[in-house]
Amino acid sequence: MSRFQSGGALREGTFYVSRGADTELPEALCRGELCHVLAPRQMGKSSLRLRVDAVLRGRGLRSGCVDLSSLGSTGVTLEQWYYGLVDSVARSLGLPDPGEFWSRNARLSPVLRWSRYLRSEVIGTIPSPVVIFIDEIDAVRSLPFSADDFFASLRLLYNARADDPACERLRFCMMGVATPGELMQDTARTPFNVGRGIRLDDFTRVEAKAFLPGLSGLSEEPEHLLEIILEWTQGHPYMTHRICEVLSDESMGDLLPAGVLVARLVGDLFLRRGRVEDLCLSAVERLFTRGRSGPRMTEMLLLYQRLLNEEHVLAVSDDPVQTALRLAGLAAENDDGATVWMRVRNPIVETVFDDSWVQERLAAR
Repeated sequence: MSRFQSGGALREGTFYVSRGADTELPEALCRGELCHVLAPRQMGKSSLRLRVDAVLRGRGLRSGCVDLSSLGSTGVTLEQWYYGLVDSVARSLGLPDPGEFWSRNARLSPVLRWSRYLRSEVIGTIPSPVVIFIDEIDAVRSLPFSADDFFASLRLLYNARADDPACERLRFCMMGVATPGELMQDTARTPFNVGRGIRLDDFTRVEAKAFLPGLSGLSEEPEHLLEIILEWTQGHPYMTHRICEVLSDESMGDLLPAGVLVARLVGDLFLRRGRVEDLCLSAVERLFTRGRSGPRMTEMLLLYQRLLNEEHVLAVSDDPVQTALRLAGLAAENDDGATVWMRVRNPIVETVFDDSWVQERLAAR
């Protein structure tokens, strides 16, 4: 079985590349900070969560996870959604069925029942600090009702520690693919401006060396092979894993030069039909063809076109268009040591989503 895995939470025994977030996130949660990890798809968020969960448990913390995409959206009522939240927390923490609690407090609003459950049944019964990972938070955009009260409840629980020290034992980490402004408009109630954002970036050259043991059996010059792969992917986690996975599953065969072999694989995997068949690239295509409408999408396309034309665009951390373009998977940041610039994410993205593609999308809009 290959020790490379593209897509999904990494299995035990597969290559895992540690990044800054692997240290920063558990440290922040142990300190009691309210955290969020907003990153493009296929960046390794699920694998990060599982490893951070193991670290936290090793330090005596309890942790659970709620996947918001599992709670449903079409036809789900406000009452059902919040009960689903409570039920998911109970199951992940090994607590009793919350049905009796929910019925006993039926006169309260669903969001208040959710908050009271956390205070009375979670931190009220578990003596150790508790971390709740809230995954796939972008799923709230498909709900038939506003999620503002939900996100506001996380901030209120975080702020409640000033009056109730027991609330210091309750910590949250939100994970997903969305800008804060897409999830909640009310900046006075949003948890994102009081929480700590954890960056989950593409692999650096140094971090990607974790793949060398797996490549050493495929090439007499694994460092050279890895460098060729990274020239194409620029450390894109899924794409890097995918190329290495295929290389390890196939024979080096006719001993093609590494550059020719990798280029051929890149063409087969991503360039020819990637917009239709590849997991990451097809998600970008769907976003800009059947995705959300409005001026933001046009601004993203125009900014991306500037990057394709190699314009120097200064990276601004709180610029919503730049953030949206990074989360879409089309752009990344380049730090030259003095200034941080925006750039097209990698040559694969640049080839698949070229200027002709931008012109088509702009015309369609």
